[in-house]
Amino acid sequence: MEPRSEPEPQEQTILEYLKQQLSFRKGEREVPSSGSTGGQAAEPSQPFPWLSAGALVLAFLAQLLLEPSTNRSGILSIILYVLALGLLLAGGRRKEWSLELAHPSPQGWHIFTGTIWLILPGISFATLSFFMLSHGFFTLPAAFVWAAGVALVILGLWERDTRTQVDLVTQKPSFLTQFQQDRTWFISAGLVILIVLYFAFSRLDLVPPELISGQVDHFYTVQEILHGKTGLMFNRNLVSEPLQYYWAAFVATLAGGKVSFTLLKTAYALAGLVGTFYIYRLTKELIDRWAGLIAASLFGVAFWPILQTRAVLGAGLTLPILIPAVYYLLRGLRRDGENDILISALLGGLGVLTNKVFLIFPLVVLVVLLIWLYHSKENSKVSVFFSIIALFLLVGAVTAVPILRAFTLNPQEYLRPILSRVSSLETPLPGNPLGLFFNNLLAALGLVNWSNRSSWVDGIPLRPAVDWLTGALFILGLVIAIFQYRRNKDWSLLALVVLYPVLLLPSALSLAFPSENPLLSRALGATLPVFVLAALSLYTLGKAILAALRTRRPFIRIVMIGVISILILWQNSQAIFSTYPQTYRQNAWNASEMGKVITQTRQNFGGLGGVWVVGYPYWVDARAVAIEAGQPDADLALQPTQLEETLGFPLPKLFLLNPQDSDTLSQLQALYPTGSVVLYPSATAEKNFLIFTVVQ
Repeated sequence: MEPRSEPEPQEQTILEYLKQQLSFRKGEREVPSSGSTGGQAAEPSQPFPWLSAGALVLAFLAQLLLEPSTNRSGILSIILYVLALGLLLAGGRRKEWSLELAHPSPQGWHIFTGTIWLILPGISFATLSFFMLSHGFFTLPAAFVWAAGVALVILGLWERDTRTQVDLVTQKPSFLTQFQQDRTWFISAGLVILIVLYFAFSRLDLVPPELISGQVDHFYTVQEILHGKTGLMFNRNLVSEPLQYYWAAFVATLAGGKVSFTLLKTAYALAGLVGTFYIYRLTKELIDRWAGLIAASLFGVAFWPILQTRAVLGAGLTLPILIPAVYYLLRGLRRDGENDILISALLGGLGVLTNKVFLIFPLVVLVVLLIWLYHSKENSKVSVFFSIIALFLLVGAVTAVPILRAFTLNPQEYLRPILSRVSSLETPLPGNPLGLFFNNLLAALGLVNWSNRSSWVDGIPLRPAVDWLTGALFILGLVIAIFQYRRNKDWSLLALVVLYPVLLLPSALSLAFPSENPLLSRALGATLPVFVLAALSLYTLGKAILAALRTRRPFIRIVMIGVISILILWQNSQAIFSTYPQTYRQNAWNASEMGKVITQTRQNFGGLGGVWVVGYPYWVDARAVAIEAGQPDADLALQPTQLEETLGFPLPKLFLLNPQDSDTLSQLQALYPTGSVVLYPSATAEKNFLIFTVVQ
């Protein structure tokens, strides 16, 4: 039967669209009319999602008003956010947008059905390594026995997949064929990869620009490992867990065995790419590859995780291990994949060797498992629940043997950083513990959209943790996830939402020092739900808006994508390469300039008989100056009471002094009447220093 000809559909105005929507009863939708041309039905015109677009604009404006300024208004932003969320929900009810999640087909659980007899020798090897590590150092035999124990347990639990047959004859199309068939995807992915690589590796020598004491400790720890001091813990560092230092030493070995500040930043930037890749895989697992690409692009250029990596204070491997661990946990539960659960447990154990933040991971696993179990319709899942718990305990304990041994050797040292924050070990708690906790948690929940209290070393303090576009997208993503969960009861959406406050707990538990909360470093794990939810909202609303513009305003689609992309890139670029280094220089001492002075003076005189940085309260770390001067093994520190000891050194001699240290300058002039003093004009205000040179 031939379709009837009808008038061509006219584009609606905003007023006509709103009148039409308000006239519909709940659940009704207009069936678009279709025209005919030559007997063929024309493509129906999709109404523009004005409510959703309005929600996006209002949310962007609300978060823009929360950017650091002297007159930022929280009340006005809250009003705009309420209006935005109202429009968003109204658009959802009118079916302007919808979130279609991926639903893999579970294959059935087969836990503890592998070569389980290998588990016993694996536990035996792990136990033996525990006693072999009794001196607090890794030895080659002990490391081998420990690794063998972990490998045997993994092999014993690994399930060989016999449920699917792999056709070895059928080959995938060549890359060129795939590129020709899916050119848009490959070009987009390639562009994202290039941008992420730029943000990860650009200006590593300049951002951050100076060494501070925490980074100096990190430097010397890696150098000691290269010299054979292979400890289980490195307690002089802000983060004492060993795995990240061994990773940096491994990268240094590949680079020729020489440690530098830039090399450390490079090592952790390389590891950070793993986190970006698994953010993509996690979002792809939940939605699709385009949503995954959006998540990877938001995460890969964000100043929050990038500055944590570049600061070299102990967070370099946190996300590269945590994100894959959560990914394999969610993937395993969605697909009945026991091997995925096994990998997650392995990564969780390695995480404990990386950072104390990972002590929250067992709670993450428990919360996700309980949400999954609550939504399960099969009674048999209860036994699976306890089997997974047992698997995590077994694999986690075997993998974490080195840190367990270090704990038994010196429990006070391991627990001190934790107890000093959650108890009155260092200072009395400033209030009721329960009240402090909930106040801290409330403050931590505002980390993304309101403010953080991190230091200038590993973040940009007193501002939201992300750019204003991503911050707005995160709020919209939270609401979309909750709205969609109420519709389809998909447990993974609820897990994603609940993970946000759970991963803020390491920061919120700073009861003794509430002024330290929220910290970007301790809340670093929260980047996972933040960027996945932000990508979820941009994907969902963007798809609805772009679909409506497909046949009407194709050029506007390109402009909109370009504007949002440029704004996000520009904001994060400014934060990483401008705001952060400027703030850093204003607060850090200029060890690099002092190192250059030493190097230049040595070249001018053909060598120096002695070089010293004279100590002064709250001044530069002499070790940082030695590293910048290319002499990391030199001891340049000199106290004013030790000045006379320099008389026995050959000429020429060089002393660097704080310009306010007039007493030390007077002593030097008395000891060396022929010495000359000049004031070095630093490029940074209030960072000048004195150069006292003795030539004859």
